[in-house]
Amino acid sequence: MLLIVMGAGVVLGMLLGFGSDFVEDPEWLGTAGGVLVVASLLAPLWAAAVLGGYAIHRFGWIPGFLLGPAVANLVLAVVAGETWWVAAGVGALTVLVLSFFVLGGAGGVPMWLTFPLGRRSVTISEGDPERRARQQRGRREPGD
Repeated sequence: MLLIVMGAGVVLGMLLGFGSDFVEDPEWLGTAGGVLVVASLLAPLWAAAVLGGYAIHRFGWIPGFLLGPAVANLVLAVVAGETWWVAAGVGALTVLVLSFFVLGGAGGVPMWLTFPLGRRSVTISEGDPERRARQQRGRREPGD
């Protein structure tokens, strides 16, 4: 269903964009089409970042939510051609993505990074999320 809605938004945005080429009066039509195409593609990704972040930790929605403005900042920086703004956008995205790893480790989500050379893996977290949840609620079970 999500793919159908995304596809419909992209097609409608493209029709608006092409329609603005044939209709002389409304110049905003092409801009509206472009915004609709971008929103149709990025809004589901933003929602997935928020909900995915919330799934790994109770505060994980915060970096997921901030990814939307960070990506918008980066796109606007590239369009404007401001070098320092691009660097700030890349820095913000890097911090936000790393915060997913930090919150995932705090939430007990098992995570590993595997390097292709030599097949070495670095363990970030080996936690058991259910055990961690029991500990946070204050219930101890044998073996905890």
